[in-house]
Amino acid sequence: MPQDDRTAKARIRDVAIALVAAEGTDALTARRVAQAADVSPGLVTHHYGSMDGLQEACDRHIATLVRDAKQDAMAQGVGLDPLTPLRASDMPSLMPTMSTLTAATAGDIAAATPAAGVAAVPTTSPPTGAVPE
Repeated sequence: MPQDDRTAKARIRDVAIALVAAEGTDALTARRVAQAADVSPGLVTHHYGSMDGLQEACDRHIATLVRDAKQDAMAQGVGLDPLTPLRASDMPSLMPTMSTLTAATAGDIAAATPAAGVAAVPTTSPPTGAVPE
């Protein structure tokens, strides 16, 4: 098995992200993160100051991964799959969480669209030669 060459700080951050993705923010305790990252709880506090500091660092890291993936996908041009870089990233454990959040958001948007007076977007393409209404 290859040796993990990430710093303790990076391991702590990545473990915290995985815990939140799997179990939600209630799972984010110094003791649980430290145990999973194979460090002491004091080292979690040393690197991040507090659990809020750790959560902010995780949020910044995820935002950076998403931003980088988006830029890479946009550079591919037409026919791109914007999720390909995310699927290939070092954070595949986030995909189920992102999928759940996306599905929940899509439902909220669909429910809010008629209430806002906006016509619903058809989910299927009209037959060839047909003119959409």
